[in-house]
Amino acid sequence: MRHEDARSPSAGLPGRFTPTWGEGDRVGPSGAEPTARAEDAQQGACILVVDDNALNCELFEAMLVPEGYRVEQAFSGPEALALAERLRPDMILLDVNMPGMDGFEVARRLRAGESTRLIPIVMVTALGDLDHRVRGLEAGADDYLAKPVSQAELVARVQSTLRLTYLHRQVDERQKLELVLGDVSDGILILDAQGRVREVSPSARRWLELPRDVQHLTEAWGRLEGAPDDLDLAIRRGEARDFVLERSEPPLFLRASLRPVRDPQGNATGAVLSVRDVTRERLEHKLQQDVLSLMSHKLRTPLTVVTSWTEVLLEGGCGELQEPQKQALGAIAGAATQLRAVVDGIFTHMEWTRRLQHLKRRRVGFAAIAAELQSKVHQHLGEKAPVTVKAAEGEIVVDHGLFVDALLELVRNAVKFGGPAVQVHVHLHRDAQGPVVEVSDNGLGIPAEHLERIFERFYQVEPEFTGQIHGLGLGLSMVKRAMDGMGAVLSVHSQLQRGTRFTIRF
Repeated sequence: MRHEDARSPSAGLPGRFTPTWGEGDRVGPSGAEPTARAEDAQQGACILVVDDNALNCELFEAMLVPEGYRVEQAFSGPEALALAERLRPDMILLDVNMPGMDGFEVARRLRAGESTRLIPIVMVTALGDLDHRVRGLEAGADDYLAKPVSQAELVARVQSTLRLTYLHRQVDERQKLELVLGDVSDGILILDAQGRVREVSPSARRWLELPRDVQHLTEAWGRLEGAPDDLDLAIRRGEARDFVLERSEPPLFLRASLRPVRDPQGNATGAVLSVRDVTRERLEHKLQQDVLSLMSHKLRTPLTVVTSWTEVLLEGGCGELQEPQKQALGAIAGAATQLRAVVDGIFTHMEWTRRLQHLKRRRVGFAAIAAELQSKVHQHLGEKAPVTVKAAEGEIVVDHGLFVDALLELVRNAVKFGGPAVQVHVHLHRDAQGPVVEVSDNGLGIPAEHLERIFERFYQVEPEFTGQIHGLGLGLSMVKRAMDGMGAVLSVHSQLQRGTRFTIRF
């Protein structure tokens, strides 16, 4: 049932548990008051269930309430964001497939919000939907559940996730912390403000192959690759980082999340680095990519033969052609061109997927991004391309190469679909909300009924409107995935015959 009374002003805000202490509990580091056990901390914890299907929400509530949890329900993405901001739940069970704003977008916005970025998120997706699981982890989810969900699995996953939350809250209480570290499935490293290692969980020591005397975070990687170069700076500044650690032999992929720990005044006092083994998901995803790659390579060779001989025939290289024969060969050439675009799109998609799995985020100035983008515009679109790039003072933390390529894709999209008189402007600057990058044009615009779907894979606006041959429909979806992976918010605004503006915020 939905707890309407719990949301009313007279009922107060549920969900923030009050720790209880039993006889024999130890005193915390301050000596002022004792600390709670992880099991005690879970009692009365607030779980926000987000699903557009009311029956699914009721089912989760029926499973969790008997276990002592408070359950709140939201039936859409915007409602979930509003409740998360107001209630600050201890955990969110988030469905993937919802109309309007899907679960990936909700997770991304939660991670971008200052007051909600640390709330644990468990994505609920269909059994065997690997792409959803990978995208959910990339969007910031901490874990996933596959439908149909059993009560035993649900309760166990909630307990494990809340234990991790408890770990974050009790980071300075060493004696209690050691008990939790030995219990959670995630690998955990507790760091001070200088990046020195204070605590290590058994799973983290095993995955990272840490020596017993490890002193600093820089000593933690061993044979693993993929750690950003600016983690020390991020810890001092209290900034979050998400990245993937990788070892080639034997294969190992660890999703790593660095989250700051702050004192009551908001100053960074250290960080918690959590790592999770996602090797199985990554290898399955790689298998899918390998199959696509094999198919693409197998198609390219016969395509080259078809295209080459068609050109020879059309040019009369094998004798004079009758008009019906020319028309037939012209149709063959057109179909081959479309198929070539599809194959090239698959290759580009695979390359971007590979780069997203090996993000190397660092602090880059607007001027450097603008200069490289201008160079690539000239290289790919020509010196006379109708594109201007302007940069103010500022910097952002991104994968430099991938971010520039994503901007180039937005520019190429604007030039391709904007019409013959299109002008494209790229502006990197800061406003009251922080760093922002805008790619705008004065072209044909995008019909309103298509705006909600243009970031979906394989989706395209009708060729009758754009005047373009259908490609694979992956360009904008790849840009969206790149922005999500780098922690940026991508939005679009468009009016017919007045142009389109893509906005990227950090």
